[in-house]
Amino acid sequence: MRSSLPGEFDVSINGLVKTYRGRAGGSSGSTAASSAFSRARTPTRTNVAVDNLTLGVKRGERFGLLGVNGAGKSSTLKVLCGDHPPTSGAVHVCGHSVVGFRVYLHSKP
Repeated sequence: MRSSLPGEFDVSINGLVKTYRGRAGGSSGSTAASSAFSRARTPTRTNVAVDNLTLGVKRGERFGLLGVNGAGKSSTLKVLCGDHPPTSGAVHVCGHSVVGFRVYLHSKP
């Protein structure tokens, strides 16, 4: 799909990337006895949840996200709803940037 302008579609996602950082080796079931020093030295890894997603949804269209576990469906919807910021890319809903809207909401008292 070609890149779209925000006004062409009610939902416009261009080059969305969403990554999460976590500790290498996954959850270790750490206890309260583990020190802050050992946690600070634990190497981290980056998990890519969404990798360069581009899509457009016109007014009145219905769409669904299908995929296997871990394909990035929930992460895409969390970014689309403004719950999580995108790592990179542009996300617009009805012509408004989701990132700009997040900044606006978080600046309100």
